[in-house]
Parts: sequence; structure tokens; C-alpha cells
Amino acid sequence: MKPSKYEKDVTDTMTDTMTDTMTDTMTDTMTDTMTDTVTDTVTDTVTDTVADSNAILHHLNIDPASSDDDWD
Repeated sequence: MKPSKYEKDVTDTMTDTMTDTMTDTMTDTMTDTMTDTVTDTVTDTVTDTVADSNAILHHLNIDPASSDDDWD
């Protein structure tokens, strides 16, 4: 049996609504997730690198906070 115009309109509306909602939700979710992941990864990497560099400088008896160290 062929669907009525009402059934077709309802189906089309539901399809459009679900498509738009899922697209918006997935876009927002992925954007937030990727932003958080990249921010966390970069922050952790930079923090670890600075800590490692400071540990090396400390081992070499160089104060990383001192501006009068001769780097030449």
C-alpha cells in the first residue's frame, strides 16, 4: 500500500530533523572532543618537555630561571 501524503510528510520531516540534529550533535561533540584532546596533549607535552629541560639544566648546574647564564 502506498503511504499517504501525511505519512510521507511526517517521514520526510522526521528524516530531515534527525539528520540535522545528528549532524549538529556530532559536529559539536567532535569539535569539543578534538579541541579538548589537542589542548590536553599539547599542554601535557609542553609541561613535560619544560620539566625535562629544567631537570637537565639543573643537572648541569644551570639555573633555567636565571637571565645571566652565558649560552654562547
